Amino acid sequence: MRNWLIKHWKNILVFIGEFTTVLLLGLWVLPVWWYSLIIMGAFLIARGFLGKPKHYKSWYLCFVWSVALFLSLFGIARVDLTISLIITGFFALVLTDRFNIGDTFMFAWQHKERKHADAMEYVRRNDSSNPVIADMEKLIENQSDNGIKLVYKYIWKEGRTFTFIKDMLGVESREVSRLSDCVCMLYAKASARHLTEKDL
Repeated sequence: MRNWLIKHWKNILVFIGEFTTVLLLGLWVLPVWWYSLIIMGAFLIARGFLGKPKHYKSWYLCFVWSVALFLSLFGIARVDLTISLIITGFFALVLTDRFNIGDTFMFAWQHKERKHADAMEYVRRNDSSNPVIADMEKLIENQSDNGIKLVYKYIWKEGRTFTFIKDMLGVESREVSRLSDCVCMLYAKASARHLTEKDL
């Protein structure tokens, strides 16, 4: 127990500081003091059951965002406690490893397009006179999957979005990502052929 306290004393102090600050905010904002305990308890229980909690590495950021989060929840609870508890459950889910905002809406496409950003930039800066690009384009031309050719032409060369190809081919997002991965593998294969001992 003593070793555990020595190892985690900073985390314990931050938790106590957060808890005390949030509780005082609840007493200040809410008309009924025990509303704050209900919201805080619901948040901790929901986050514990819904997945592995996420935390900032910086205690300062963790403290600031915790205070901001609960201040918002307390503000909503002044209007309606039930709505506040529903939003509390949603926030608890967001702050676990089971929820990733990057997998929703347009952010998913941005993430996937950045996935091979360096390779795409190289392809766009060079033309077929570059031996790597020439070799790569031969490999792509020999592919039986027409989707690979379209992804290379429109996304890798012209800089179009993943959504553009998704709509063109009528496929799911993961399929567009897979096709882009195939193009990247062909790029890596072409690049490897032109490596020299000096490059290594």
